[in-house]
Amino acid sequence: MRKPRLLIPSIGLLLGVFVISGIVQVAMKRAPEPSEVAPASLEETPGKSAAELRAERLAFYESQIDPVIIQMDQKNREASEQCIATLRDSLEGYRKGIKPFCTEINTWGTRLGVIRRMPGDWWYEKTDVSDFIQEKFARYLFTDQELSEDIELALMQFQMAVRGNQNEMLDEIRLAITASDLTDVPAIKTEDVVEDVTQQLQDFGEDSAQATLVRGITVKVASAAGGAAGEFLLSQLVVELASMAGAASTAAGGATAGGAAVGGGGGSLGGPLGAAAGIAVGVVIGGVIDWWMSSKFEEQMTQTLNQMIDEMTQIAIEGSDQNPGLATGLQGSCDFLLQSHREFIKGKILNDVDRNAQKTE
Repeated sequence: MRKPRLLIPSIGLLLGVFVISGIVQVAMKRAPEPSEVAPASLEETPGKSAAELRAERLAFYESQIDPVIIQMDQKNREASEQCIATLRDSLEGYRKGIKPFCTEINTWGTRLGVIRRMPGDWWYEKTDVSDFIQEKFARYLFTDQELSEDIELALMQFQMAVRGNQNEMLDEIRLAITASDLTDVPAIKTEDVVEDVTQQLQDFGEDSAQATLVRGITVKVASAAGGAAGEFLLSQLVVELASMAGAASTAAGGATAGGAAVGGGGGSLGGPLGAAAGIAVGVVIGGVIDWWMSSKFEEQMTQTLNQMIDEMTQIAIEGSDQNPGLATGLQGSCDFLLQSHREFIKGKILNDVDRNAQKTE
């Protein structure tokens, strides 16, 4: 009769085992392994709305990124000043040839050479004297090719500086993003930045002289497609020099007016010097005839050539009321690059937040 009492402890033991097993299973379901937890995406971040996430990224951009872009812009503008200084120094260097040129022109050998080549009304119909003087002008002063090369050299210096500044800026921005708590920020690649600048340039500005120059300089910086900006500046220089030479020679009268007409209108434009130098030679030829018998020939010719270089420098760098110069083009290029980089990089940082917010709407 005592055997049934043994069943009570056994039943209690079995019930305890079942209860413990159930507790363990529930605990395992509620606490998954760390490796099984999926990372939170932007729209799944607990406790933060899309607007809050966007505000966080915008604050990051304004405090960490925009100052880096502004620093790049400041360096670009310093590079533009150096570009202008380089071109100014090149143009100033032409003055070294004025004295030996005037001395050569004033020799009896040159005088006889001009007389042999000088028929009646020579400055309207013949180019023999022009060619004779051009050879000496090119030897001591400059040609259009040299002028173009000096402009391109200054622009190449600006190009290299701006590209270095851009690469430095992008490196700092990538480091700032890596050091931040931001997730899922798209990579900011150099080639994407260049492509964005190129695309924006297609719709930049109206069809004006200033817009053309800014586009030419910025395209050179962005894509190494050189030549356009330098050619544009040289063509503007020719137009302005022709206008100034015409006005000055008309006021002077005499053979100077005839010489400027040849240089500015035809004769020496097709010569080896090119258009800009040809205009200068035209004025020189007229001066040779007007002043040769004067005791102050070299003084007057020196003054004329110095004034010509002053005008070239003013036109090339500062421009005129009608045509922009290098300084205006460089400033416009820096303004464009600053705006372009700001818009592109800011868009990259805020892009995911805005896109994910649209998905959840």
